[in-house]
Amino acid sequence: MCPFAVQCWGWLNIQVDPNLDVLQLFQSFKAQLATPFFMEIIVLMCWCIWKARNDHIFRHIPLVSNTNADFRKEFELLLLRGKQSYFPLIRKWISQVCFSSLEFVLHFFLCFLISLLLYTVCLCNCLADLQSLLFF
Repeated sequence: MCPFAVQCWGWLNIQVDPNLDVLQLFQSFKAQLATPFFMEIIVLMCWCIWKARNDHIFRHIPLVSNTNADFRKEFELLLLRGKQSYFPLIRKWISQVCFSSLEFVLHFFLCFLISLLLYTVCLCNCLADLQSLLFF
């Protein structure tokens, strides 16, 4: 078991059991996260670990340098296209993990507001298009 990967999962309060196979480990992560957006969290952390390892091998960047910050950035981008019905659950999950700093919470609400604004603009444009079709 890679100590770096175990450390990354630990940032999300996920314990890694080295005695489990891949499927059992996935089920363990799902149970520990206990949230409907568990897959997004797992995929994002796997992606961040992959990128950190590539940076370490090809660019000689230390492994622990920015992986946690990279996950936070990727998760913020995920919020822009996330289901709004998940937002209360996401807020709860964020408050339970170790990186629930004021900066991240502010980014979360900013992403929420931007997605709400984009949704409203898109809805207004669709209504305007519909109105022009009906009353041309």
